Amino acid sequence: MRVHRVLTFALVLHSSLVLSGCTPDAMTAVTSVATVIVRPDTLDIDIEASAALNALGYNMFGVPILGSPMSWSSADAAIASVTQSGVVLGAQAGVTTITASVGGKQGTSTIRVRRPPVATVVVTPASATVVPGQTVQLTDTVRSQSGKLLTGRTVTWSSASPGVATVSATGLVTAVTPGVAVVTATCEGKTGSATITVSATPVASVTVTPSSAAIVVGGNAQLTATAKDASGNVLSGRTATWSTSNASVATVTAAGLVTAVAVGAATVTAVVEGVSGTSSITVSAAPVAPVASVTVTPASSQIVVGQTVQLSATLKDANGNVLTNRVIGWSSANTAAATVSNTGLVTAAAVGSATITATSEGKSGTATVTVNAASSTNDPELPRVTLDTRYVAPTGQTIAVPAGGNLQAAINAALPCDVITLAAGATYVGPFTLPNKSGACWITIRSAAPDASLPAEGVRIRPSYASALPKLVSPNSEPAIQTAAGAHHYRLLALEITVASSATLNYGIVTLGDGGDFQTTLSQVPSNLILDRVYIHGHATLNVSRCVALNSASTAVIDSYLSECHALGFDSQAICGWNGPGPYKIANNYLEGAGEIVMFGGADPGIANLTPSDIEIRHNHFFRPTSWKGVWTVKNLFELKHAQRLLVEGNIFENHWADAQDGFAFVVKSVNQNGSAPWSVMRDLTFRYNRLRNAGGGINIAAAPESYTVVPASRIKIAHNIFENINVGVFTGHGRLYQILEGPADVTIDHNTTFNSDASGATMVFDAATPQAANFVFRNNVTTKGQYGIFGSNVGEGKAALDVYAAPGYVFRRNVIVAADASIYPVDNFFPASLAQVGFVNLAGSNYRLASGSAYKLQATDGSDPGADIDAVEAATQGVIVP
Repeated sequence: MRVHRVLTFALVLHSSLVLSGCTPDAMTAVTSVATVIVRPDTLDIDIEASAALNALGYNMFGVPILGSPMSWSSADAAIASVTQSGVVLGAQAGVTTITASVGGKQGTSTIRVRRPPVATVVVTPASATVVPGQTVQLTDTVRSQSGKLLTGRTVTWSSASPGVATVSATGLVTAVTPGVAVVTATCEGKTGSATITVSATPVASVTVTPSSAAIVVGGNAQLTATAKDASGNVLSGRTATWSTSNASVATVTAAGLVTAVAVGAATVTAVVEGVSGTSSITVSAAPVAPVASVTVTPASSQIVVGQTVQLSATLKDANGNVLTNRVIGWSSANTAAATVSNTGLVTAAAVGSATITATSEGKSGTATVTVNAASSTNDPELPRVTLDTRYVAPTGQTIAVPAGGNLQAAINAALPCDVITLAAGATYVGPFTLPNKSGACWITIRSAAPDASLPAEGVRIRPSYASALPKLVSPNSEPAIQTAAGAHHYRLLALEITVASSATLNYGIVTLGDGGDFQTTLSQVPSNLILDRVYIHGHATLNVSRCVALNSASTAVIDSYLSECHALGFDSQAICGWNGPGPYKIANNYLEGAGEIVMFGGADPGIANLTPSDIEIRHNHFFRPTSWKGVWTVKNLFELKHAQRLLVEGNIFENHWADAQDGFAFVVKSVNQNGSAPWSVMRDLTFRYNRLRNAGGGINIAAAPESYTVVPASRIKIAHNIFENINVGVFTGHGRLYQILEGPADVTIDHNTTFNSDASGATMVFDAATPQAANFVFRNNVTTKGQYGIFGSNVGEGKAALDVYAAPGYVFRRNVIVAADASIYPVDNFFPASLAQVGFVNLAGSNYRLASGSAYKLQATDGSDPGADIDAVEAATQGVIVP
């Protein structure tokens, strides 16, 4: 039994030896490397970064052989090298293979060496202050997350305000105009910046020209202030503050215009940024030049009973020089027909004719005033004067002002008939003043660009022409262009006029005349001024009172483009006038304004008995961008508070909503704004062949809705107009097409086509605490009813409203009123149940002509179709919208 156990153990031991490979050959296999494995088999590292690899050898059975000495090598040490301990070091971007070797066997790892990503970009210096024309070199420092300096990276440079400072591709900054610009360096999505402050070059000296002037009492002298730096270079765009040492002898305006008041001496000082210059003014008594002639204008007038007309007298000496500060006496040869005040205001008393005489120092001039009976047809009087704005080629010398030249000096030196040419694309920093010069020949200030690069006469300018236009810039709240008292015969042609991007407030980009502080007599009013093909605009962040202030006489704005005329918290207009007598022509313009696009009145005139008169507003595109909603203060598209004899024809009015007021596109009323002008009146308005679309409401007419004494509004005719898309979408309001308040007299609404898409609106609303609307006419209109139709406050709809608010003698005939109740309206009108039953040619396509099969064809009181004359409207508005 013992022998058996021994034999068994021997067999087991032998078997174990075989299975374990513990024969001489098996032992070699156990210790021989069959494969080498490197971990990780791929590795991404940054340049100059390191990482460790691990490698093990394995026998044929997959058992690791510990302690095997490895040999390491790199296929491309220029990309990545490796130590004999397996540590890899990145050298340059690329891909290589690291090999571990032992016992004749090899394993590999693929190494991808990448550039480290940019973590920070630092710009040096971080801030700098320079003056216009100077440069400063910025440098960039690019580092990785570990703080390593990275070289060879592409850096791009940009300026947030290139108008203030530009930057080159190498970081060289050039200062342009005063302001602050942030310059940014960008590398692989990371940025760094520097703040560049461009300050004005310090003023070293101020020279006032002329340095002395001798003028007579009542005379003027235009002074100019020239600021220079320490090197004697002229500094443009600097604002001078003017003062006088003796205002009882000589006064001076903010524009440097000196007026002699009394005999004596005064020193006028101009201060620019703390540096001053002076001019010595000597005032002597005016030579007593006798009056040789008296001319009364207008030479003839036709008015109706109750109307007034303001006459003016011009006195001249034997040499044709205008004389001021003389006593003028006024008289009427027929006081039964017309009386005249001591200021030349004629009041019609009865039908007839009167010769009005102005007399001074024994010399007289006359004018004829014809007084007619009030029109039984309610028709307003059309403008008595229309302006001829045809271009007349200058016959004088040409004064070329290059970029950087002194434009004000050129204006001061120009003589009547001269032309001043400005370099296309050049910037001239104002303000610039148009002085009063003798002679009736035009001085033209225009672009030097050839005519072929500009729109032809009669063609509207557009922003796309800006490269051909010289740019006249206001640097602050002052005008870019203003007029001296009595300035006349200037034509501004093909110019861009704007405000510096750094300014946030401006009180008027172009001011023609004065609002009343310095303009208190007709002799001070500038006249014969034409803005022809000019591009006048604010900018996206500017609060501007108005783009053009129209307080002048015989003035036209034609073929021009006025935009970005907006403000928040106060009124703003594209064009507004209140202290000029007219006549005015506003024709073929693109006009943007927030408060009102065009307005007359709104402030009391500084000239007694003045009313802006004889106004032609034709073929303009009134437009307000919808992006302004909720951003700028909005009131109306067109407002009249104090004006007479207006023709508003062939315009397109677009985009209006309720904001600071209730959404009426048009407001017409007599307003004595501040209580100092009781003669204020709105009368004789002819509003025809216009198109209104996209508005919260139509037109609001009020006789005298405010507390101060006025002449109630009267003689207003609204004819052949189209109102469409009223109170729809963003164009919010109450949806009233017409509103009549306080009983205005002689209002005619005839042949209009109007659509109110708001079920809560009305065709017309009456309200009044005072007289009824005398001689009210509403006929031949095609209109929707809305919810309330013709509605009277506290009365109701239809005939009841008319009987209370328009009786006696109103006319209400041949109107097509969609969806109204015939039983509550006057007879001789039409009441289709829906727009479809009117019988338009193509309602969906906005063709509002009546089709031949319409039941209302030729049913107007004059034998034509009710509604607007669509052919006439389309002809009058053809080309108003310029793509």
